[in-house]
Amino acid sequence: MTAPPKTATWILRRFTTCPDAEVIVGDLLEEYESGQRSRTWYWRQVLVAAGVSVWKDIRDHKLLAVRAVVVGWTFYILFSFPVVGLARFVIDGVTNWLIGTAWYSIWWELWGFFLLSEPLVYSACALSGWLVARLHPTRPIAMVCLYAASIFLFEYAQHLVGLFQHPPIAVPASALVVRTVLVIGRPVSILVGGLSAFSANRSSVTTNV
Repeated sequence: MTAPPKTATWILRRFTTCPDAEVIVGDLLEEYESGQRSRTWYWRQVLVAAGVSVWKDIRDHKLLAVRAVVVGWTFYILFSFPVVGLARFVIDGVTNWLIGTAWYSIWWELWGFFLLSEPLVYSACALSGWLVARLHPTRPIAMVCLYAASIFLFEYAQHLVGLFQHPPIAVPASALVVRTVLVIGRPVSILVGGLSAFSANRSSVTTNV
Protein backbone atom coordinates (compact mmCIF):
# COMPACT_ATOMS: atom_id res chain seq x y z
CA MET A 1 0.00 0.00 0.00
CA THR A 2 1.04 3.59 -0.64
CA ALA A 3 1.04 5.77 2.49
CA PRO A 4 -0.86 9.06 2.01
CA PRO A 5 0.75 12.45 2.70
CA LYS A 6 0.68 12.96 6.47
CA THR A 7 -0.03 16.70 6.28
CA ALA A 8 -2.99 16.18 3.96
CA THR A 9 -4.41 13.46 6.21
CA TRP A 10 -3.95 15.70 9.25
CA ILE A 11 -5.91 18.48 7.52
CA LEU A 12 -8.58 16.00 6.42
CA ARG A 13 -9.18 14.66 9.93
CA ARG A 14 -9.37 18.08 11.56
CA PHE A 15 -11.29 20.10 9.01
CA THR A 16 -13.84 17.46 8.01
CA THR A 17 -16.43 17.55 10.78
CA CYS A 18 -19.67 16.46 9.08
CA PRO A 19 -21.58 13.45 10.50
CA ASP A 20 -20.13 11.11 7.87
CA ALA A 21 -16.59 12.49 8.25
CA GLU A 22 -15.08 9.14 9.21
CA VAL A 23 -16.64 7.52 6.14
CA ILE A 24 -15.13 10.22 3.89
CA VAL A 25 -11.73 9.86 5.52
CA GLY A 26 -11.85 6.07 5.23
CA ASP A 27 -12.89 6.13 1.58
CA LEU A 28 -10.14 8.56 0.57
CA LEU A 29 -7.47 6.66 2.48
CA GLU A 30 -8.57 3.34 1.01
CA GLU A 31 -8.61 4.63 -2.56
CA TYR A 32 -5.22 6.32 -2.25
CA GLU A 33 -3.57 3.38 -0.50
CA SER A 34 -4.68 1.12 -3.33
CA GLY A 35 -2.04 2.86 -5.47
CA GLN A 36 -4.46 3.96 -8.19
CA ARG A 37 -4.47 7.64 -7.25
CA SER A 38 -1.74 10.30 -7.21
CA ARG A 39 -0.67 12.61 -4.38
CA THR A 40 -2.12 15.53 -6.36
CA TRP A 41 -5.47 13.78 -6.51
CA TYR A 42 -5.36 13.07 -2.77
CA TRP A 43 -4.51 16.67 -1.90
CA ARG A 44 -7.29 17.96 -4.16
CA GLN A 45 -9.85 15.66 -2.59
CA VAL A 46 -8.71 16.61 0.91
CA LEU A 47 -9.00 20.34 0.25
CA VAL A 48 -12.40 19.93 -1.38
CA ALA A 49 -13.71 17.76 1.47
CA ALA A 50 -12.37 20.15 4.11
CA GLY A 51 -13.74 23.21 2.32
CA VAL A 52 -17.17 21.69 1.81
CA SER A 53 -17.33 20.58 5.45
CA VAL A 54 -16.42 24.05 6.74
CA TRP A 55 -18.89 25.69 4.34
CA LYS A 56 -21.73 23.40 5.41
CA ASP A 57 -21.05 24.07 9.08
CA ILE A 58 -21.19 27.83 8.46
CA ARG A 59 -24.28 27.58 6.25
CA ASP A 60 -26.17 25.39 8.70
CA HIS A 61 -25.24 27.47 11.76
CA LYS A 62 -25.53 31.07 10.57
CA LEU A 63 -26.25 32.61 13.98
CA LEU A 64 -23.29 30.77 15.48
CA ALA A 65 -21.14 32.01 12.59
CA VAL A 66 -22.16 35.63 13.17
CA ARG A 67 -21.47 35.22 16.87
CA ALA A 68 -18.03 33.74 16.16
CA VAL A 69 -17.04 36.66 13.92
CA VAL A 70 -18.26 39.22 16.46
CA VAL A 71 -16.49 37.48 19.32
CA GLY A 72 -13.33 37.05 17.25
CA TRP A 73 -13.21 40.67 16.18
CA THR A 74 -13.81 41.79 19.75
CA PHE A 75 -10.75 39.85 20.87
CA TYR A 76 -8.81 41.02 17.82
CA ILE A 77 -9.44 44.67 18.65
CA LEU A 78 -8.80 44.20 22.36
CA PHE A 79 -5.54 42.31 21.83
CA SER A 80 -4.02 43.44 18.53
CA PHE A 81 -4.77 47.13 18.30
CA PRO A 82 -3.14 48.07 21.63
CA VAL A 83 -0.04 46.10 20.59
CA VAL A 84 0.17 47.97 17.28
CA GLY A 85 -0.37 51.31 19.05
CA LEU A 86 2.40 50.56 21.54
CA ALA A 87 4.75 49.49 18.75
CA ARG A 88 4.02 52.67 16.79
CA PHE A 89 4.70 54.79 19.88
CA VAL A 90 8.07 53.09 20.44
CA ILE A 91 8.99 53.26 16.76
CA ASP A 92 8.21 56.98 16.55
CA GLY A 93 10.40 57.65 19.59
CA VAL A 94 13.30 55.60 18.26
CA THR A 95 12.94 57.16 14.78
CA ASN A 96 13.14 60.67 16.20
CA TRP A 97 16.22 59.68 18.17
CA LEU A 98 17.87 58.15 15.07
CA ILE A 99 17.16 61.28 13.03
CA GLY A 100 18.72 63.40 15.75
CA THR A 101 21.88 61.26 15.78
CA ALA A 102 22.14 61.08 11.96
CA TRP A 103 21.83 57.26 12.11
CA TYR A 104 18.43 57.21 10.52
CA SER A 105 17.94 54.83 7.59
CA ILE A 106 14.97 54.10 5.32
CA TRP A 107 15.40 50.44 6.26
CA TRP A 108 14.55 51.23 9.85
CA GLU A 109 11.33 52.88 8.67
CA LEU A 110 10.51 49.86 6.51
CA TRP A 111 11.33 47.06 8.92
CA GLY A 112 11.45 48.49 12.43
CA PHE A 113 7.70 48.59 12.94
CA PHE A 114 7.10 45.13 11.50
CA LEU A 115 9.94 43.49 13.41
CA LEU A 116 8.68 44.94 16.65
CA SER A 117 4.93 44.60 16.23
CA GLU A 118 4.25 41.50 14.11
CA PRO A 119 5.47 38.80 16.56
CA LEU A 120 3.30 40.36 19.28
CA VAL A 121 0.34 40.69 16.92
CA TYR A 122 0.72 37.07 15.81
CA SER A 123 0.62 35.97 19.44
CA ALA A 124 -2.51 38.05 20.05
CA CYS A 125 -4.15 36.57 16.94
CA ALA A 126 -3.33 33.02 18.04
CA LEU A 127 -4.88 33.75 21.44
CA SER A 128 -8.03 35.14 19.83
CA GLY A 129 -8.33 32.06 17.59
CA TRP A 130 -7.90 29.80 20.62
CA LEU A 131 -10.66 31.65 22.48
CA VAL A 132 -13.05 31.54 19.51
CA ALA A 133 -12.56 27.78 19.23
CA ARG A 134 -13.07 27.26 22.96
CA LEU A 135 -16.22 29.38 22.99
CA HIS A 136 -17.73 27.49 20.03
CA PRO A 137 -17.01 23.85 20.93
CA THR A 138 -19.71 22.36 18.67
CA ARG A 139 -18.19 23.77 15.45
CA PRO A 140 -14.75 25.12 16.42
CA ILE A 141 -12.91 24.66 13.11
CA ALA A 142 -15.57 26.22 10.90
CA MET A 143 -16.01 29.20 13.22
CA VAL A 144 -12.27 29.83 13.47
CA CYS A 145 -11.90 29.54 9.68
CA LEU A 146 -14.64 32.10 9.14
CA TYR A 147 -13.11 34.48 11.65
CA ALA A 148 -9.64 34.05 10.11
CA ALA A 149 -11.06 34.69 6.62
CA SER A 150 -12.66 37.95 7.77
CA ILE A 151 -9.31 39.10 9.20
CA PHE A 152 -7.55 38.13 5.98
CA LEU A 153 -9.94 40.18 3.84
CA PHE A 154 -9.77 43.18 6.16
CA GLU A 155 -5.98 43.25 6.45
CA TYR A 156 -5.33 42.85 2.73
CA ALA A 157 -7.94 45.46 1.82
CA GLN A 158 -6.32 47.84 4.29
CA HIS A 159 -2.88 47.04 2.88
CA LEU A 160 -3.97 47.69 -0.71
CA VAL A 161 -5.73 50.92 0.21
CA GLY A 162 -2.54 52.09 1.92
CA LEU A 163 -0.51 51.38 -1.19
CA PHE A 164 -2.87 53.41 -3.39
CA GLN A 165 -3.05 56.31 -0.94
CA HIS A 166 0.71 56.42 -0.41
CA PRO A 167 2.46 55.21 -3.58
CA PRO A 168 5.70 53.44 -2.63
CA ILE A 169 8.00 55.54 -4.81
CA ALA A 170 11.19 54.98 -2.81
CA VAL A 171 10.32 51.59 -1.36
CA PRO A 172 12.10 48.52 -2.83
CA ALA A 173 9.80 46.02 -4.46
CA SER A 174 11.23 43.22 -2.31
CA ALA A 175 10.22 45.09 0.84
CA LEU A 176 6.65 45.44 -0.41
CA VAL A 177 6.45 41.74 -1.21
CA VAL A 178 7.73 40.71 2.21
CA ARG A 179 5.44 43.12 4.02
CA THR A 180 2.48 41.84 2.01
CA VAL A 181 3.34 38.25 2.85
CA LEU A 182 3.72 39.14 6.53
CA VAL A 183 0.03 40.05 6.65
CA ILE A 184 -0.77 36.37 6.00
CA GLY A 185 0.70 35.65 9.41
CA ARG A 186 -2.35 37.10 11.15
CA PRO A 187 -5.04 34.74 9.80
CA VAL A 188 -2.56 31.87 9.91
CA SER A 189 -1.88 32.59 13.59
CA ILE A 190 -5.64 32.57 14.23
CA LEU A 191 -5.93 29.15 12.59
CA VAL A 192 -2.98 27.82 14.59
CA GLY A 193 -4.53 29.05 17.84
CA GLY A 194 -7.92 27.62 16.93
CA LEU A 195 -6.47 24.25 15.93
CA SER A 196 -4.50 24.03 19.17
CA ALA A 197 -7.69 24.58 21.16
CA PHE A 198 -9.51 22.00 19.04
CA SER A 199 -6.73 19.45 19.56
CA ALA A 200 -6.68 20.13 23.31
CA ASN A 201 -10.44 19.75 23.49
CA ARG A 202 -10.34 16.43 21.60
CA SER A 203 -7.59 15.18 23.91
CA SER A 204 -9.59 16.05 27.02
CA VAL A 205 -12.68 14.34 25.60
CA THR A 206 -10.67 11.21 24.80
CA THR A 207 -9.18 11.19 28.29
CA ASN A 208 -12.61 11.53 29.91
CA VAL A 209 -13.97 8.69 27.82
